[in-house]
Amino acid sequence: MEHPIDRREFVKRSAAAGAGFSLVGLAGCEARGGGSHAVLRSVEEIDPASVARFTASLAGPVIRPASEGYDAARRVWNGKYDRTPGIIVRCADATDVARCVDFARDWRLLVAVRGGGHGQAGHGTCDGGMVIDLSRMKGLEVDPEQRVARVQPGVRSMEMDVATQQHGLATVMPVCPGVGIGGFTLGGGYGMLAGKFGLSCDNLLSAEVVLADGTTVVADEETNPDLFWALRGGGGNFGAVTSFRYRVHPVSEVLGGALIYDLAQASDVLAFYDELAASMPDELTSGPGFVALPDGPVLAIEVCYTGDLAAGEAALAPLRSFGRPLQDLIRPMPYLELKAQGPNPPPGTPSEMRGGFLPELNEEVIAALTGAMAEAPLGSIASMLHLHGATTRGHTAFPLRDPGFDLFVSSEWQESGQAEATIGWVRGVWDVLAPHFRGVYVNALDAEGPERVRTAYGDQFARLVELKGRYDPDNFFQVNQNIPPAA
Repeated sequence: MEHPIDRREFVKRSAAAGAGFSLVGLAGCEARGGGSHAVLRSVEEIDPASVARFTASLAGPVIRPASEGYDAARRVWNGKYDRTPGIIVRCADATDVARCVDFARDWRLLVAVRGGGHGQAGHGTCDGGMVIDLSRMKGLEVDPEQRVARVQPGVRSMEMDVATQQHGLATVMPVCPGVGIGGFTLGGGYGMLAGKFGLSCDNLLSAEVVLADGTTVVADEETNPDLFWALRGGGGNFGAVTSFRYRVHPVSEVLGGALIYDLAQASDVLAFYDELAASMPDELTSGPGFVALPDGPVLAIEVCYTGDLAAGEAALAPLRSFGRPLQDLIRPMPYLELKAQGPNPPPGTPSEMRGGFLPELNEEVIAALTGAMAEAPLGSIASMLHLHGATTRGHTAFPLRDPGFDLFVSSEWQESGQAEATIGWVRGVWDVLAPHFRGVYVNALDAEGPERVRTAYGDQFARLVELKGRYDPDNFFQVNQNIPPAA
């Protein structure tokens, strides 16, 4: 790298490279996949008068293939998935959601539920069926005395952070400003405060859910506790969540930023980081990652320390004094400033991603990563989050509770002729690392098939299958990383 850059410019340039690099990266992606329920019709096969009566009953707007703006409305973040739903309903409220569920169930329509639309596997859309689009449901109330936030599913990460930071509060949200809070939370939800406060789903106090039979229920520790357990990590399999109630925490100034190294130092830095990680305090959330910038690949270790800043300086001192970073961009800053520097790659660019959970960064893993990044196409990343502290102490459907590193490898392409080589690079890196993985984060899955979903849920899978059979026996909510109902 020829010239020093500050952290904001680093993020900007990595996004321009197609990378959108961050310590959590695409971990805010919503989890949605396939199922076995017989879908008999597309919208075009339904009696037009019935469709007209349905649309007239809704408070929110309806978009059909002939509508102005249809092409923009049908697109999702990952441009690899280009689908054409028969109807998109931009729901105004929970009543609209329930009416959509009833109509789709009665006419046996395929349904995709969309919040932010950032799902890597493109599950915020479908062919021929209905998109229940929650993006206009943006209610957000913060109770600073009770330290609780009630949020609708159309709210995005930065909107949530801005609202809570007005009261000096925050909860665990994705680092990417545009990611929707819904799929992120339902799949688990890593964030820059995870070491101290756990996952987003660990901070969920209750949820209002429209079930497959069209009824609306509340799920919390006392009411429908099995459903509440399943929602916290089980993805969109159990219903359409129309309201989330979160615990929020005092957070103001943090010690945040990144250390950036050239590729030649990466092996030594990662080996040192792996040793240091075992003793990192809960207050320190961090993650190493590679990004292929126009000037060449670099390693960046991103950090966020929440708590006493002097203690944070002491905790980070060993890491900051090791090696010769190209840039040390770590400094005290308002939490919202750190979040505002997060990547926000534009929608519509096709991408390929594979991931897995690593118990350690051993020599073989480090060698594979550094070797792969030396040959990485522009727009490629290999990003990790260190899981420790409060992330290891939750008791929900989310299964990855051991200390370790969640890794995803991702790359994008601008021209169709680049797709084969780009996908080949991502899958090649994953193949080399596969023997070292001990699970996978469901929000980081692409459309990889049922066995990978089973792998993602591990020991939790059997209970989730049983609960799917109880709450969605016909697999109505199947456009997701699908958990099949028990027979």
